[in-house]
Amino acid sequence: MDCGGRPGHERAGENATGGAARLVAERGWTLDGGHERRDAPRGRNTGIALRQNKFEAKQKENDMFRKLTMLCAGAAVCAAVRAEADPASVDVFTDCSALVTRRVVPSTDGVARFTTTDSPLAGTFRTTAAHPVVLQKGAARVKGTVVYRAPAGLESATGAYVRVGTVAAAESNGLVRAEGYVRQDGTGVRVETACGRILSIPSANIAGIAAAADWTADAQEWTLTGERDPYTIAYWVAGPCWTPSCILTVSGGAARLQAWAELANNSSGDWTDVMVSLVSGTLARNADAPVAYRTYANAWPSAKRASYALAADGADEASAPQGDVVYRPVGKISLKKNETRTFSLGETETTVRRLVSWEANEEGDGTLWDVVSFTNTFAGPLDACRVLVQSGGRVLGQGTIAWTEPGAEAEMRLARARSVTGDCKVFGRGSRKVVSADGATARLEKEAEVVLTLKNTRTEAVTVKVVREVSGEIVQVLPAPREQTTRTSPEIGVRDDIQRVVWNVRLGAGEEKELRLRYRYSVKM
Repeated sequence: MDCGGRPGHERAGENATGGAARLVAERGWTLDGGHERRDAPRGRNTGIALRQNKFEAKQKENDMFRKLTMLCAGAAVCAAVRAEADPASVDVFTDCSALVTRRVVPSTDGVARFTTTDSPLAGTFRTTAAHPVVLQKGAARVKGTVVYRAPAGLESATGAYVRVGTVAAAESNGLVRAEGYVRQDGTGVRVETACGRILSIPSANIAGIAAAADWTADAQEWTLTGERDPYTIAYWVAGPCWTPSCILTVSGGAARLQAWAELANNSSGDWTDVMVSLVSGTLARNADAPVAYRTYANAWPSAKRASYALAADGADEASAPQGDVVYRPVGKISLKKNETRTFSLGETETTVRRLVSWEANEEGDGTLWDVVSFTNTFAGPLDACRVLVQSGGRVLGQGTIAWTEPGAEAEMRLARARSVTGDCKVFGRGSRKVVSADGATARLEKEAEVVLTLKNTRTEAVTVKVVREVSGEIVQVLPAPREQTTRTSPEIGVRDDIQRVVWNVRLGAGEEKELRLRYRYSVKM
């Protein structure tokens, strides 16, 4: 169970990995293959003044560019896709464009097809050198499409030639690229470009290994070859995207199935007449193992966060995704900055059967599961989405479902430990100014305390795993954690290390416990 949210340099807890990851350009670099330039002195000479103006404009562009979210990719290197990854990863940029990463398996003939500029190319393609996968393009051209292989890391790519792609909001569907050789560099890798520029990439920020390049204007197909690894497709869409959520309210042998999607504008500006796109997909169904889904404090609409923010850990999804991806243009909406809107996707009656029930034990080893079966009575297919199951005001459990066609029956394994709830608060505990010995630099050192209150509303005892990560120096942890580790922050310019604290907390029936973490962190002045 992970808990996010803290002041200063706090980082979210264990994130479910999936899709694209972020890379921030190192200070002062440009990724256009050019060389860095020094300030030219101002003078009366017009040529010098023009060069100075261009230089200042470039500096402003670089200052903005360093702040933008970037996505990293590289070249063909064999690596396994993380099975526990989310079905989609979405980054919405300030210009209201979005980059979505999907993983699916193509149709039985091994061909993935799309027909319009609004339909993304998407899929996980299992291929061998003898049997390559062919992607067929429709009549319209798709712009800004990049193919990635999702790796476990770039360590195995040392010495390989890679292409690094970064996506910037300042450019309309723009991809800036640098090419070079990969070298291992401590906790990350370095890309040494032909012009002598060196780009450092922390391992935690590596999103993918590129398998192929963009479509050209007259391209009709791609043939992807490889040994055995799946492929991940990243594609551009116009406007923000989401994956839906569902509540299955059980009453006797019947249930009401309600679906919704939440869209939040966390940008610094308003979204006016933004095209909203619903991207649907699949998760693999595995009758022999639970489907894992870890809830985060920011993963639910606000009315439900307080009750369902915390949960015991479950087993991980072991099999690969399967099925198709469907892209649904919804229409234009407007959202002011920091505004959140929830969209109802329909409500209908269905039937539900409880198939299996296991008793909870006190070890918290992932056996807290139910299995239920219900029918999709919607006119359209149910997406791979999170589902919360309730009965008589009591939470039976939460899990994820696979793609389910209209009228088809879906089986879902549920984590019943959603009745373990919690409240997380962060308090400021003072600050002081710290000046370097030479007086050249100053920083503000702050102290904060995280108070996490857990309550077991179940009728039996349960052990909950709690993970918390903060940037800074640990002052005090109560009670003593099971594990406490330190690692260097991958973020450029961050001086504080990342502290990871893990508790295993046993809660008796109806018991409430409080966890406290006090730490210091630095803020630039």
